[in-house]
Amino acid sequence: MKLILKTIGFSFLIAIFLFMVIAVFYVDPKSSLLLNLKHIQSNSFYVFYGISLALINFAFFKYLNNYVVWNRYQKYRLIIGFLSSVVITMASFVILRLLHRVAIEGADYEYFLKTENIKTYLLAFLCMAVISALFHLFYFYQQLQKSKIQEQKVIAGTASAKFDALKNQLERDLQGVMTKVVDWRHHFHENPELSNREFKTQESIVNALLEMGLEPNTDYGITGVTAFIRGQNPGPLIALRADIDGLPVTEKLNLPFSSKVKTTYQGNEVGVMHACGHDAHIAVLLGAASFLSRNTDKLNGDILLIFQPAEEGAPEGEEGGAELMLKEGIFDAEKPDAIFGMHVSNAKHGQIWTKPGPFMASAEAYRITIEGKQTHGSRPWNGVDPIVVAADVVSSMQTIVSRRLNLLESQAVVTVGIMKAGTRNNIIPSSAFLEGTIRTFEDAYADQIRDEIKLISESIAAAHHAKAKVEFKVYGGYPVTVNDEKLVSMLSSSLSEASNGDYYEAKVPRTGAEDFSFFAQQVPGLFFYLGVNAPSVEESPTNHSPYFYVDDNSLTNGVKAFVNLVEDYSRQYNSN
Repeated sequence: MKLILKTIGFSFLIAIFLFMVIAVFYVDPKSSLLLNLKHIQSNSFYVFYGISLALINFAFFKYLNNYVVWNRYQKYRLIIGFLSSVVITMASFVILRLLHRVAIEGADYEYFLKTENIKTYLLAFLCMAVISALFHLFYFYQQLQKSKIQEQKVIAGTASAKFDALKNQLERDLQGVMTKVVDWRHHFHENPELSNREFKTQESIVNALLEMGLEPNTDYGITGVTAFIRGQNPGPLIALRADIDGLPVTEKLNLPFSSKVKTTYQGNEVGVMHACGHDAHIAVLLGAASFLSRNTDKLNGDILLIFQPAEEGAPEGEEGGAELMLKEGIFDAEKPDAIFGMHVSNAKHGQIWTKPGPFMASAEAYRITIEGKQTHGSRPWNGVDPIVVAADVVSSMQTIVSRRLNLLESQAVVTVGIMKAGTRNNIIPSSAFLEGTIRTFEDAYADQIRDEIKLISESIAAAHHAKAKVEFKVYGGYPVTVNDEKLVSMLSSSLSEASNGDYYEAKVPRTGAEDFSFFAQQVPGLFFYLGVNAPSVEESPTNHSPYFYVDDNSLTNGVKAFVNLVEDYSRQYNSN
C-alpha cells in the first residue's frame, strides 16, 4: 500500500511537469493568462493522464521484475523492457485521449481523428521514454544494491562459518586440550621461580612450544618467551599474554604438586610459590596456543604469544617485566592490533569479569629511612629513638587518604608493608626502615601522595630531632591498567559465552596492579579476571596467600575466553 501511495505521489509530480510543459506550447505569452483558461482547463487533464499512465507503468514493471524469468534474455532486458513500456504507455495514452475527447468532452469520433495534434503524441512519447528510462535505471540501481548486499551476506556467512568451525572444533578438542593444561599447571606450580630468575620455567615453555611446531624466541625480557602462530587466512595480529614468575611465599597447601622450592630473597631464605596464579596463566595460554596452532586453517590473522617474566617486579637494581620487553623492541617488527590478558582470582568458579576504562591501579613502592641516634635501651634520653619516629610516621600517613584526598573523585591506597629496626631488646637502634606501596587511578593523586609522604616523614623526623630520607619508585612502578572501551564493548559477548553467561562488568576499578598496563599503553588492550574457586566454595584465601588455591576445572573458561577473543576480534576486524 505504501508503495502504491508513493507511486501516486510520484505520478502526480510527473503530471504537474507534463502540465507545465504543455502550457508552454498552448499558452500565448503575449495574451493574458485568463484568456487561455480554456486551454489550461482542457490540458489539466494531463494530470489525470500522468497518474493513470504512471500506475499502468507501475503494474507493468512489477510484473516485469517479479514474474518474468530472464535467464535467456538477461542481456536484452533493458531494451525489451524499455520498448515494451513505451508501446504500452502510448497505447494507453491513445485510449485515455479517446475517452477524454469523445466520452467526456463529447467530441465526434471523426472530429477527434481530424483534430488530434501529432505534437501531443510526440511530446507524450518523449516524456514516457524518459520516464521509462528512469524506471529502468531505478530498477537496475536496486538490483545492484541487492547484489552488493547479497555478496556481503555471502562473505559474512562464509566468514561466520569459518569462525563457527573454530569454536565447534574447540568444543570437540576441549577435553584433550584441558588434559594438557592441567599437566602444565601442575608442573609449573611445583617448580616456581622468582622474577628474572625463571630459567627453568622458560625452558619448559620453549619445549612445549617446540612440540607444537612453533619457533620460540627468547630475546625479550631476560627470561621471556615469544612465538608467532601464523593463520592461513588474512586478519589482524593479536597478542596473548601470560606472566610466569612466582612469589617469595612458603606454600602451606598440602597438594601432590605443592612447591617445595626454597631460595634466598633479600638476604633471607624463603619458600617460592605461585601464590598469584601465574602457573595457571602459563598453562591456559599454552592450552590456547596448542589448539590454535593445530587449526591455522581456521585462524584469521596471526597470534603473538607473550610469556612475560617479572610481573611481580624485578629485583632491586634490575629491569624486567613488560616494560623491559617493550624497551627491547618486542613490538618493533610487528605491532599487534590488540592484546588480551587474563588473571585468576579467588572468586566464583569459572566466572569472568572486566571493566572498560581504568580497571586496575597504578603501583609504586616507596622507602623511608629514618636516622636517629643509637643508645642503651635503659637510657633513651641519651639518643634519638627511630622506632618511635617510624611509628609516628606510620600513624600520620593514614590521614593522607582519609583526610587529604577527595575520595568522591577517585580512590587511592597507601600501605606500609615492611617495618624494620633493631637487633636486641635493650638497644635503641640508630635507624629504622619503612617500605610500602602507593595505589592510585589518577596521576595527580599519585603526585599529591608523594608530596604528603615526604612532608610527613621529614617533618615528624625533624620534630623528634631525627632525619628522614624518602625514596619513590624504588622497584620501578606500574601505570594504571586501562581497558580499551571499544574492545570491551565489542567483545563482552565473547567473554560471556566463554563463562556460560556468568560474566559481568565491574562498576569500580581494582586496587591491584598489573604491568600488563605497559602493553595496553602501546596497543588497545583488554584484561579480564577468571574466578578459580572450587564449585562449592564461595570464599577462599586471596592471591599472594600461602593458601591460594586454583581449581583446575575452572581453567576451561580461560582457554575458551582466549579462543573466543581471538576469533571474534578477527571477525570484527575483517568486517570493518
